[in-house]
Amino acid sequence: MIQEILERRSIRKYQDKKITREKLEDLLKAAMLAPNSGNRQCWRFIAITNKQVLKDISVFSKQTPMLANAQAAIVILEDVSCSIGAEYCYQDAGLAAENILLEAVSLGLGGVYCALGPSLNKMTRYRDYFNLDNYLLPVCVLALGYPNESRPTPDRYDEKKITWVQ
Repeated sequence: MIQEILERRSIRKYQDKKITREKLEDLLKAAMLAPNSGNRQCWRFIAITNKQVLKDISVFSKQTPMLANAQAAIVILEDVSCSIGAEYCYQDAGLAAENILLEAVSLGLGGVYCALGPSLNKMTRYRDYFNLDNYLLPVCVLALGYPNESRPTPDRYDEKKITWVQ
């Protein structure tokens, strides 16, 4: 099994160590290699390293307080004007997010996925804060940093959840 999959954990505590722009660009390149519906590449990204902005957006949801201590965050948006359909927006953003989180492990970083949609309240806060056009749908935010915690890899394989068709 791929080592990054085994090592990827939701990391919410970070060291006070900056992430270079080059590493953030590597994360975004990985995101843009993700599969997406119709290869329309409707994702858009907001890469944040400004500490005040990270603190500001950390209070937009009770699931995102770790943003205040993160060294960076990436908000993944979907441009619904180019999408095949709204139902694919969450899938496309989720695939891009997973690529970012796996690449983060390979770069020695940790991160955590925080869903924004379909909560209109959360999405509106991001739209208003970043002055986004209505066709841009904030789907999730990833908090990122050098891990200041370690978490064991659980064995989640459960034969009872599989139906074999042979």
